[in-house]
Amino acid sequence: MSLLGFPLHHDVEIRRGAGYVGIGADYSPFGGVKLGKYRGLMERLRAARPSLGARYVWTYATYDAKVKVGFEPFGSAIRYKQSDSWLIPSVNVNVGADVPLSPRGALTMDAGYTFFRDRGYDFAGWNYTIGYKWYFR
Repeated sequence: MSLLGFPLHHDVEIRRGAGYVGIGADYSPFGGVKLGKYRGLMERLRAARPSLGARYVWTYATYDAKVKVGFEPFGSAIRYKQSDSWLIPSVNVNVGADVPLSPRGALTMDAGYTFFRDRGYDFAGWNYTIGYKWYFR
């Protein structure tokens, strides 16, 4: 209930989005992972190879926010909309490992930190990645 005795209602909608594209390089100081047939988990883990990586990424981030406040049954007395978007470059550095899973694929895992020149207070932070690499031979 509001101070005027009418039921107060509100509705808040926030829609966020992000798309990114980038380039990167990985360095394996002890050579790349050797693909082949392995028996068991321990044999695969012994064949794992560490890697160091760096990425340069452009991120396009957006948001749209809508707020409606009003009294029942009169509808919305306040309607507010706000939206913004940013195209922000970033640099990511990481350390990880590749573990062979099959004769043509490997599990890749890494952890790193992403630095943003602009709006770092919003977007910078730690990141963790798990993926699968398929090798064409």
